[in-house]
Amino acid sequence: MRDTSSVLQQRPPVVTIICILGFIGVFFLIPKVFSSVARDISAWYPFYLAFVAVVGLICNIGFWKMKKWGFYGYVTFVALNQIVTFSTGTWLPMALIAPAIIIAVLAYYFKRMT
Repeated sequence: MRDTSSVLQQRPPVVTIICILGFIGVFFLIPKVFSSVARDISAWYPFYLAFVAVVGLICNIGFWKMKKWGFYGYVTFVALNQIVTFSTGTWLPMALIAPAIIIAVLAYYFKRMT
């Protein structure tokens, strides 16, 4: 039987909060995939939003398990998302604040990740 107490001790409370908010964010993103607003941006944009939801879920699972691949995936995902939103005209400077905070927090705890 696997000892889960070491994982709980290893994951700082702030990372747990980031994960919970991330899981909630993915949950609220799903209806947007099927919205007319997403279709109005571009025919491919709903598919991109679905991709964002899946990647966000995977990265959050990585954060929850304190895995380095979750951090690397998220940094790559944020960069890609900034390019896509900029190219579709939906980018806002405020869109960098939350990802920058998340990346900074996770970078601080990176040495604890496996």
